[in-house]
Amino acid sequence: MTQGFVAALGTWRDRRGPLARALSAAVREAVVDGRLPAGTRLPSERELARVLGLSRGTVVTALTLLRHDGWLHTRHGSGSVVRLPARLTERTTPWSLDRGGAADADLDLTLAVTAAPHDAYRAALGRAVDRSAALLVDSGVATAGLPHLRELLADRYTRAGLATRPEQILVTSGAQAALTLLLDHLHTDRRAPIVVESPTYPGALAVLRRRRARLIPVPVTAADGWDTGRLAVGGSRLAYLVPDFHNPTGAHGRAGPRRRRPASADRDRRRDHARPGPADPAR
Repeated sequence: MTQGFVAALGTWRDRRGPLARALSAAVREAVVDGRLPAGTRLPSERELARVLGLSRGTVVTALTLLRHDGWLHTRHGSGSVVRLPARLTERTTPWSLDRGGAADADLDLTLAVTAAPHDAYRAALGRAVDRSAALLVDSGVATAGLPHLRELLADRYTRAGLATRPEQILVTSGAQAALTLLLDHLHTDRRAPIVVESPTYPGALAVLRRRRARLIPVPVTAADGWDTGRLAVGGSRLAYLVPDFHNPTGAHGRAGPRRRRPASADRDRRRDHARPGPADPAR
C-alpha cells in the first residue's frame, strides 16, 4: 500500500515552496487524475515520514492541509482516506479550468462543458455493474451496443415519429467515431461538398478536414438558429448538423425546419438514384 501511494505522487519534490505544501498538492492532483482513487486508505503518519524521507511534522502539516480543504477524511482509530471535496462534486465549472492561475493563461474556447454530474455518474456506474451479470452469461461482447440500450434508443426514435428497429441502431464510442463510420459509407465522392454549420463542433471539423473534404459553411446563431435557405447547396450529398443543444451556440432547431430537412434529403436521394448514369445506356 505504501509503495503504491508513493508511486502515485510522482516527482512531487520538484515543486517549489515548502515540502508540506508540495506534498499536499501532489496528493490532490493524484486524486483528480485517478492515480490515487478516492477512498484509498493512507499509510500511517510515521510510515509516510519514513518512506518519503521527511520529518513527521512535515507529514502532519501536509495531511492537515488536505483535511482542511476536504481532500482527506480521518476517523479516530481507522486512519485516513482520500476523497473528493464536496465543492468539487457539486460545482458547475470543471476543476481543470481552475488549474494554473497564470494571468496570461490561454482560455480554451473550443470546449463548452460543465463539470461531471458526480453523484449521478457514480450511481449510473453502480447500476451498470449490477446489470452486467446477464451480459457475462454470453460472450460479454456487444459489438453494435448493448441489446437493451439499442431497444431503448429505437423506442425513443419511434415515439418521436421515426419508426426504428433495434437492429437499425449502432452504438459507437462517441460522436467522432460515429461520424467517421458514416463518412466511410456515405462520402464516396470526395469531390462532393459537405454542408457544415458555422460555428460547429471542432471535433467534427477535425474528422472532415482529415479527409480533405470541401466544406460549405451555413451560419447558425443562438438567436436566429439556422439559415435554412442555405442548407440546400448544389452538389452536396452530406450535411453535418446539431439540431439539439447546438455546439457551441446552444440553439435548438425549430420543429418545422427539422421535419423539412430529412424530407428534402430523401427527395434528393430518390432523384439522384432515378437519374440515368453514363454507364447505364438502357436507362
